[in-house]
Amino acid sequence: MFVLTAIRSLCAFYFWITASKNLHNKMSYSVLRAKIVFFDTNPLGRILNRFSADVGVTDDQLPQSLHEFFVCSFLVLGGVATTFSVLPITLVALPPLMCFFVHVRNDFVKTSRELKRFEGMARSPIFAMLSESLSGIVTIRSNNLVDFFRREFQARHDAHSRLVYVYLIFALAVRYQFSSNFLFTENSIS
Repeated sequence: MFVLTAIRSLCAFYFWITASKNLHNKMSYSVLRAKIVFFDTNPLGRILNRFSADVGVTDDQLPQSLHEFFVCSFLVLGGVATTFSVLPITLVALPPLMCFFVHVRNDFVKTSRELKRFEGMARSPIFAMLSESLSGIVTIRSNNLVDFFRREFQARHDAHSRLVYVYLIFALAVRYQFSSNFLFTENSIS
């Protein structure tokens, strides 16, 4: 088990490093060869947001999500196989239950995608303001506007944090609800 776990970890590490490197290289290649109009229409904060968000997701969330997916998949398959081996009549309930779960999952994906989009839109002003503040720090200090910019930054950061919190609560609530409903349904059939 130790050897298999080490092999899995090394393969996963190589896969994620390669994926992150490829994503960053392709993004850099595209941005460096973009026309000047691209930089006129997209603020620097939005470009930095795309780089940090996409590479961050590849580095941080992809490994954890894939691991959770495989663990949950094997747990569900093991539970379903055990239930079917003990009570084969439960095969009758599987197709409607699967249709229901697919329908609920599709709704979850749509809502989750919109929440992530809103979160990304709330993150862009933070990067834009940070970039503008750093490039104009002399002007900000000379006009005694440091407190104003600090309050503005905190307001933008709070708006972003609220959306992140809503996304996390939504994702966790749906996962816990799915788990409890599946276990309740499985136990009531048994």
